[in-house]
Amino acid sequence: MNIAGAILALYFLGAVLTGVVLIIVACVRRRWKVAVGTCIGLVVGVCVVAGLLTQESPYLHSPVTSESIDGTYRLNYVPRIRRMGYSNFAGEITLNPEGNFTATNIPACCIHGWDEITYPFSGGYYTMSGTWQVNKVSDDYVVQLHLSTAQISGQPTEQARAVFRESRAAPQTLDVHLMKGRPLALGFSIFNGDFYDILFAKGKK
Repeated sequence: MNIAGAILALYFLGAVLTGVVLIIVACVRRRWKVAVGTCIGLVVGVCVVAGLLTQESPYLHSPVTSESIDGTYRLNYVPRIRRMGYSNFAGEITLNPEGNFTATNIPACCIHGWDEITYPFSGGYYTMSGTWQVNKVSDDYVVQLHLSTAQISGQPTEQARAVFRESRAAPQTLDVHLMKGRPLALGFSIFNGDFYDILFAKGKK
């Protein structure tokens, strides 16, 4: 369960306890309409929140072959990227069957992982290459990108340059979520108080 889900569950528990107390008080005072109305509201709330808490994860949890993953993936989450301040939406990742990859025009937020609508804009775009493999992290299957080269361009700020220097200082591995769908997509995790993913869709132009 993510952070938002945990908070929602706590609020839900508090609301249920409050509702139960109100129903008991209404029954003791023989205010039947209030008791019935509170019961109906409680049942509806339980159904709505239960639905939110049991939403199916968008991440892939079943084994997958490398052959079903290789191919070219293109940036497919332009509106939020644009609101962050980026203007180049030609991001592309190619996973080759031989186990190597190339990536061009990858917004720096995909690498440092901060939502720049909330946090300072870093700017810059990565060109990377290296090797890739499928691995399981917790319950999720991810594509691990092992960087052998990384270059940043596009007038990046010092924040992006610092991330770039770190990536050059030692071998770096990026875990990219495999997202459910037909076809599968790649998701770079972004944080803005909770986590969501910047998507790269296979075969999209």
